[in-house]
Amino acid sequence: MDKTPKSMRLHIGLFGRTNVGKSTFLNLVAGQEVAITSPEAGTTTDPVEKTMELLPIGPVVFTDTGGVDDATVLGEKRREKMMAALRRMDVAVLLVEPELWGEHEERLAGKLKSAGRPFMIVVGKTDEQKPSAMFLARLREAAPVVIESAAVPEERERIVDEFKAALGRLVPEGSLAAPDFYGGA
Repeated sequence: MDKTPKSMRLHIGLFGRTNVGKSTFLNLVAGQEVAITSPEAGTTTDPVEKTMELLPIGPVVFTDTGGVDDATVLGEKRREKMMAALRRMDVAVLLVEPELWGEHEERLAGKLKSAGRPFMIVVGKTDEQKPSAMFLARLREAAPVVIESAAVPEERERIVDEFKAALGRLVPEGSLAAPDFYGGA
């Protein structure tokens, strides 16, 4: 796994507003503290990458991006880096908070669709607030896959299993197969 080049890994991008839980979700899936998390908005400034093995998916690279709604002086540069990261992704994960879907999410979902990237929506922070059935129905109109996540250790296995199953449904055909260097066997 450590020898798999980045170019042969499935690239998964995490996108959303500042402090929506992108880094927390990455840490949950990785099972370790990969990215710094804080209640302070704008903690993730530059994209953070984590290479790992995500069974049964295989070798992957997660890219945790800064918030799309960053209104600081450096916000425009962060958005440029986020869009550059999007161009390298095979699959995107749009993280949202319960009951919060607005202009930023609409714009980002539109960019993901126009870029031709398969994406899912992860509703984070469900340990703090449960999303309503109406809200979840609205999200399912925007993306083919919607899952719920919480920063609760006892829920980790269920959330990660659900995430991997969702990835398996979204991954572009052939992305999980190693290239045939020998011309067939």
